[in-house]
Amino acid sequence: MLHFASNLDPSIQLAFTSQAEGNLALHVNDDPRLVAENRAKLEDLIGVRRFCLNFMNQVHSADVQEVKPVERTSWLEPAAPTCDGLLDPTGTQALAVMVADCLPVLFVGRKSHSGKT
Repeated sequence: MLHFASNLDPSIQLAFTSQAEGNLALHVNDDPRLVAENRAKLEDLIGVRRFCLNFMNQVHSADVQEVKPVERTSWLEPAAPTCDGLLDPTGTQALAVMVADCLPVLFVGRKSHSGKT
């Protein structure tokens, strides 16, 4: 796994997993308990609290969903949104994207002191 902080803003951290971290997808009919264990190990590796990663059910669309803070005790509830992009206007949520033959893209913006972005 590659895990590093952005040179532009150290509070922005990125991680790229490999097969070594196991299956992280619930939508491929793998055992949900194994997926949950792999996700828990990933959270431990990158130093985030349990159930805080926001995944999506990706469908090759142009749909983007805004992430709302939720308290989870399971990966099944609330269900992950069906979309292909996540937006967090607060910059406080841990976002996850799974790719195979696609390129993940991260956009970061900041508000200036005048309130403009």
